[in-house]
Amino acid sequence: MIRTRIAGIFVFSVVAVAILAGQSVQPAKPGPDHQKLAAFVGKWNTEGESFVSPYGPAGKITAVDTYAWLPGNFFLDHKFDGKQGTLAFSGTEILGYDAAAKAYVTHVFDNFGNTGTSKGTAKGNIYSFTADTVVAGKPLKERGTVTVAKDTITSKWEYSSDGMKWLPNFEVKLTRAK
Repeated sequence: MIRTRIAGIFVFSVVAVAILAGQSVQPAKPGPDHQKLAAFVGKWNTEGESFVSPYGPAGKITAVDTYAWLPGNFFLDHKFDGKQGTLAFSGTEILGYDAAAKAYVTHVFDNFGNTGTSKGTAKGNIYSFTADTVVAGKPLKERGTVTVAKDTITSKWEYSSDGMKWLPNFEVKLTRAK
């Protein structure tokens, strides 16, 4: 009796695996919110102004930003390399859309060991983000807006150590490289 049950379970398992193996799994496809990120793709020349903050000194910002799709076109790989005053900086950001959370998300890592994650929404071509970062080993809150046009991106960010008092961090304009 037990052997018959075991044999029956075994046969059922083999048949079930064979049926499932015959079905092809359809890969997920990027939705409209993912596709909206295509506006960022390309190489950009960045200029702007930084204010004294935990990130560094006040001064002119110049950088090159490059956005490229990761395989599958769900996420962008954003590389940045530039100067804030005399301070050189570089890093990587992964930007995408989290369909389950209904939010744009980023994860940033820079050459100073700083990390951060942000969540945002988009209304038309304007993205609004809030972020929790760690700068020089200390937690920091940030918020910013990013406005995307055909050949320009403008971005303005503020920071706060307590979430109550907000101070300017930086303002930049990215121009699509020719």
